[in-house]
Amino acid sequence: DMGRSFSVFLFCFAMDPLFHYLNRVPHVLSVQAYVDDTTIVGDAQNASWLQEVAECYTAVRSAGFVVDAHECYRSVRNSQMKFGPKQVDSDYIRRNWPDILNCPAFPTASAALKATMCPGYNSLVIRFAKWPLSHAPLANNEDESLHLAINFSYEQGRDILSGTEMHHLGSFASISCSCKSKSHIVTNFALRPLAISAVESAGYGIHSLTASAPALGLAIFGRFTLDGDGDWNASLPPGLLQECKPAPFKKFQLRLKSFRAPTLSIMSRSTCFNTYILSVMPYTASYFGL
Repeated sequence: DMGRSFSVFLFCFAMDPLFHYLNRVPHVLSVQAYVDDTTIVGDAQNASWLQEVAECYTAVRSAGFVVDAHECYRSVRNSQMKFGPKQVDSDYIRRNWPDILNCPAFPTASAALKATMCPGYNSLVIRFAKWPLSHAPLANNEDESLHLAINFSYEQGRDILSGTEMHHLGSFASISCSCKSKSHIVTNFALRPLAISAVESAGYGIHSLTASAPALGLAIFGRFTLDGDGDWNASLPPGLLQECKPAPFKKFQLRLKSFRAPTLSIMSRSTCFNTYILSVMPYTASYFGL
């Protein structure tokens, strides 16, 4: 909630210098924003610009411009056999790896892996679909979200942190979580390992590589997405508006319906309707297409 209309102006006025600076970052092609929804386009194969963009937002955090990070990764050192991606429920984690529940949270898989790597030991990394874990029994018609666990060997962790075997992290992008982060990265190309490493190093994480940006009202889609095995697959966007963005589309319909309320005068109704329609067009045009 931005408050009164003048508050929106002040917010945009304060953000303007940041956007001008971001447009000068090497390999950033363009920056567009509609109030707090920002779209940044950059080189997909040389993603080093992501680190500088992240540092810019970190520098202005004290001024109130906060980009929420993920907190869904946890890791623990162990001597069990390494294993690949495995979906597990909360009870399985409590029974087999209770120590991980007391471990600190990390924004990315590589950060969690780096914190626990040690020669001679493996590192269990879990991306939690929901945190904290619920102790209450589920309703009969309620399905528990499954978490994703991988037990990396020290050698695998070393390769990942060097940026050469990033496909081992790809399965973490196949599940969703309950974090408040709204940062998404969509790509028109299958990223090379070095570019994926830059995504991890910048703090956005491989999970941010999605087929669309569902947290925004803007319909932004990419052409490639990661599957559960960490491989790139071509992605086709939906054809209908209500399929692209069901939540904003429903809000759009409800607002138009509210403008027809009999308690509103003809002048108020016309003002509400026309102002809203006029604002929708530049908002939906403030992205870069498919």
